[in-house]
Amino acid sequence: FVEGSMIYNNTEFYIQDNWKVNNRLTLDYGMRFTRQQPQHDQFQQMSNFFPDQWNASQAQTLYVPGCSNGAATCSGNTLNAKDPRTGQVILPPATANNTQVLIGTPIPGSGNTLNGIRQAGDGISKYGYTWPTLVFGPRFGAAYDLSGDQSLIIRGGAGLFYDRPDGNTVFSIPGNPPIAASADLRNGTLTSLGVGLSPGAVPQLVTFQYDAKVPASWQWQAGVQMALPWASSLDVSYVGNRGVNRLGGLQGGNVVNFN
Repeated sequence: FVEGSMIYNNTEFYIQDNWKVNNRLTLDYGMRFTRQQPQHDQFQQMSNFFPDQWNASQAQTLYVPGCSNGAATCSGNTLNAKDPRTGQVILPPATANNTQVLIGTPIPGSGNTLNGIRQAGDGISKYGYTWPTLVFGPRFGAAYDLSGDQSLIIRGGAGLFYDRPDGNTVFSIPGNPPIAASADLRNGTLTSLGVGLSPGAVPQLVTFQYDAKVPASWQWQAGVQMALPWASSLDVSYVGNRGVNRLGGLQGGNVVNFN
């Protein structure tokens, strides 16, 4: 995976009109049309997780703590990994003092490593997720000459604006299984490969809401503009902004609800 393989296309167009209703009132209105192709890996090296397709009977079994001396509790080198299905304690090889590093990792051969995971194009969208093909952003504005001589004017406007998500929301997805897996060799050397401890892969899983919506924000403002002496003016406005369908930030491992 290279960042250069993540691609998308944006296509936008708009229509607008300006209507001078009379000498005091002017209206501006229009509609912006936005097509945002989902940002995706051109080689379909993305996958997504579907909770409704996850099957508890196919879940992988993890090693649990166990005592090599048969005691109920222990610590130090006596504490090792245990297979909860058989009760077998995994004894350390000659290159290790214990097998604690295996605790909490999947037991090889147990369960389905792709439980609930589907690769892009495999029965799901080639993008790995979907959102509306075309979205609409209405715009409206008005200006009213309250005084009739342009010395006191009321203005206002509102619109819906769409936003392209931060690339970090998808850059890590090609690191999901089945495209990528991790391998961790502990207490092993080049001369003893296969002898040291090799915990099963515990891959990352970065997901994207499959049936997603394009992030957007409603923005509006209203105010009064007054002409003052010495070719100056006073402008007082209220400005509002409300985010909808915003995506959580993934930077630093923190997920923040931006809505």
